[in-house]
Amino acid sequence: GCQKTSDGAAAVEKSPSAAASIAELLREPKAYAGKDVAVKGVFSGICCESDFFLKDGMDTIEVHAARMCPMPSKSRIRSKLTVVGTVMVRNGQPALAAKELRFE
Repeated sequence: GCQKTSDGAAAVEKSPSAAASIAELLREPKAYAGKDVAVKGVFSGICCESDFFLKDGMDTIEVHAARMCPMPSKSRIRSKLTVVGTVMVRNGQPALAAKELRFE
C-alpha cells in the first residue's frame, strides 16, 4: 500500500524495488518499462487531478497517483520524496504508476 514514512532511507533498503534515477529513466525508458523502481526526487507540483511531478535537478518525471496511493497535499511541494512504482512508457516518455510515497 501507500506508506508515508519519515524514515525514507531505512524504508528504501527494505524495498524489493530497484533504485533508479529520473535521468536513467529518461535516458533508457524501454529498459525500465513494466519494472518496479524506487526513484528519489522532490515533489515539484501537481499537473492534474491524479498526476504530479517528481524532479531531480533538471530532470522531471510524471507520477500517476493510483487509487491505492493518494495524491500528496500541495503543502508538501518542494519536499524530498521517494516514489516506488511501476515504469510506464507513453509516446517514448517514461512515467511512474505510484505504489508507495515516502516523504523524508
